Amino acid sequence: MGGQARYAGRAAQASAKMLSFAKARVAIKKQRYSEKRGGLRFPTNVRTLPAEFGVAEKLKTGSFTMSADTMTGLQLRSLIKKSGELEISLASVPVPEPGPDEVVVRVEASPINPSDLGLLVGAADMTTAKASGTKDAPVITAKVPDAAMRAMAGRLDESMPVGNEGAGVVIKTGSSDAAKALMGKTVAMIGGAMYAQYRTIRAKEVLPLPDGTTPAEGASCFVNPLTSLGMVETMRREGHTALVHTAAASNLGQMLNKI
Repeated sequence: MGGQARYAGRAAQASAKMLSFAKARVAIKKQRYSEKRGGLRFPTNVRTLPAEFGVAEKLKTGSFTMSADTMTGLQLRSLIKKSGELEISLASVPVPEPGPDEVVVRVEASPINPSDLGLLVGAADMTTAKASGTKDAPVITAKVPDAAMRAMAGRLDESMPVGNEGAGVVIKTGSSDAAKALMGKTVAMIGGAMYAQYRTIRAKEVLPLPDGTTPAEGASCFVNPLTSLGMVETMRREGHTALVHTAAASNLGQMLNKI
C-alpha cells in the first residue's frame, strides 16, 4: 500500500507539473498557434478535427444534433479492410445516456500520441493517402502493404474509434452525487474514443482540472506523465542512476526533464 500511495502522489505531482508546463507553452506560443489554426490555441500535439474535414465551425459552436431525448455527435473512425485498404472517416454516432455514476463530456482537445497513430493509421503507407467523400462526410484512404497485413489481422473489417486521452467540459451527468458534482467542470480523461465530439465516461475516470485551466492545457494529463513516471520508477527499481533521453525532442522528453 505504501508503494501505491507514493506512486499516486508522484502521479498527481507529475500531472500538476505537466499542467504548469502546458500553460507556459501556450502563453509563449499562442500567437503562432492562433495564426496556424485559425484561433484554436492548442499545444503542438493537441488537435481538434482538422479543417479539411469541413466541420471546424460546427465543432466550435456545438451545432450538431442534441436534444433532451437524443444526442449524437461526430466520432473519428479507423477501418482496415481485408482488401488491404485503410479508411479514416467521420461517423455520426449516438452518445450513450450517462448511468448513475457517469458523465457526458464535450471533448474540446485531444493530443496525438504515438499510440494513437498506431491505431489511427495502422500499417498503412500514408504516402498513398487520398481524400474522397463530401465536405460533410469526408473519407481518407491509404494502401496497406501486403507484407504488413498479417500484423493487422486482429482488426480487419472492424471500424474502430481512436484517441487515448483528452479534455473537455461536463455537460450532462448521472444521478449520483459524485457525477453531479462534476457538472460544468473542465476535466481531463483517459479511456479511448476521445477523437469525438462527446464522450460518456465514468465519473471516477475523469480528472477535474484547476480553475482557469483550458481543455487544451489539460488534454495530456495521463499518457506522458504516467509514461515518464513509469520510466523513472523502473530505472530506480533496477538500480540505474541515469536515464538518457532526447529531452527537447518530444512532450515525453520534456515531461521527463520536469520530474
